[in-house]
Amino acid sequence: MKDFNKEKSLITKVCNTLLSPESNTLDKTIEQKQTITAGKEESVNLPDRTSAIKALSIKLDNYTDSTITQSVILKIEFDGKKTVWCPIGDFFGTGIGLHPFKGWYRTVAEDGTLYSRWIMPYQHKAKITLVNLSKHSIDYEMKVTVEDWNWDDRSMYFYAGFRQQYPVPTRPFSDWNYITLKGRGVYVGDALTIMNPVKKWWGEGDEKIWVDGENFPSLFGTGTEDYYGYSWGGKSTDFYEHPFHAQPRSNKYDKLHRKNTNERNSQGLSTETRTRSLDGIPFNNSLKLDMEVWSWTDCNMYYSVGVYWYGNAEIQFNCKHTYEKSLINTSQLKH
Repeated sequence: MKDFNKEKSLITKVCNTLLSPESNTLDKTIEQKQTITAGKEESVNLPDRTSAIKALSIKLDNYTDSTITQSVILKIEFDGKKTVWCPIGDFFGTGIGLHPFKGWYRTVAEDGTLYSRWIMPYQHKAKITLVNLSKHSIDYEMKVTVEDWNWDDRSMYFYAGFRQQYPVPTRPFSDWNYITLKGRGVYVGDALTIMNPVKKWWGEGDEKIWVDGENFPSLFGTGTEDYYGYSWGGKSTDFYEHPFHAQPRSNKYDKLHRKNTNERNSQGLSTETRTRSLDGIPFNNSLKLDMEVWSWTDCNMYYSVGVYWYGNAEIQFNCKHTYEKSLINTSQLKH
């Protein structure tokens, strides 16, 4: 206790900093206001010099159609290489629809502004693009903070990718792959959105993470509810947020519609997210992350995941970084 009390002021300072990530967002920004017609895209080029994106925010004019967060795609190219291709809902952690929460690396504000504070360095040039895969025009406002960066042999690019699948059968039990990477990098987070057609709990499945080709996963967890940091997921169907993990939505509940009963109902859409700082997973040759599909009911589920990592220019990955012929129409999923 003597040592603890000695450092109490520093502990308080760190806690307050973690709970106020917006204080680290810088003021110098590049701003763009545009309308994107259906099926088109709009881009902004960043300064041609060794720099890093320190903050990025996007706000759409309307979120009435909840599927808009999967119909608008964020695409980023660094030094001529496309490293980010992800629906904004999966990239910012809001899932399908607008579900506010605050974390260290991302914030979804109640007014619809989506914030990212991932550091994204580049050597020569960078371009940010929004792609509109919806059937109607959208207005948006984008702000980007860019600062100088010292690029050296330890520097890596920021990547974000996306996977979705429907149906995902719960029988027989199986593992669902988030990401498989080949090359050097650091894995730093993910955001999982599921559609559960029944009331019973869906998330007993264990995460399994293989690093550098090991025969047995060195990270072997005990369920999605533990991986995403709240445990007893069948009971915890309310909103929660912390600096590095959150449940922006579960069943019909989110930050604006809190749970006020003891019901145990995990039916419908849920979004869980976890970002990694001190627990980032470095790898020299490869990384593979699977999540076991383990529901208490024999049914078909919908899974989508946004994944985030840093890597060298040569890194290979199996998630989407190209246009799909048709994204799954989540508005037609049957609960």
